[in-house]
Amino acid sequence: MTTPGFATGRARRGSIVAAALLAVALVGVGGWLLWRASRTAAYGWFAYSPMSGVVTTQGHTTSARLGLALLAIGLLGLGGVGGYVLGRRRPRA
Repeated sequence: MTTPGFATGRARRGSIVAAALLAVALVGVGGWLLWRASRTAAYGWFAYSPMSGVVTTQGHTTSARLGLALLAIGLLGLGGVGGYVLGRRRPRA
């Protein structure tokens, strides 16, 4: 008989695997967005601005910020899952 409110070993293991897969997916998507944002665009619209003397740069785009956020969340998730797996106590036999 199991205590209500506590997951069994198989269910706990499944949730750990699911959390790890989610964290890996977040790291992958975040890395892809960062890579995609860092590439130089081969297309665009250029307007003529006579005598402006102002140089504009693209700066951080929304996809770069989203990529950084997803990468950070994914790495924190991987750290949390890894810490839980390494730090959990095993029952004595």
